[in-house]
Amino acid sequence: MFERTFSTFYDYNLRMRMKPTSEQVQKLELHMLKCVYPCKKTIFEISEQIGLTAKFIKTWFQNRRAWFKRLIK
Repeated sequence: MFERTFSTFYDYNLRMRMKPTSEQVQKLELHMLKCVYPCKKTIFEISEQIGLTAKFIKTWFQNRRAWFKRLIK
């Protein structure tokens, strides 16, 4: 039957890293000042405005909250 090697499995699951532009980061930071924990609806609205995926925005907020937490300590 079909035999999957490590290299084909690895290539199949490889994802490209998304890096937001400086304008997108500025807009995300403005939204962060308004609300640190945005709801799903807000995340989808930001996603449509900025042009990034909702998953990326959710992760960005999560990482930024962790960054602030480390900064305070």
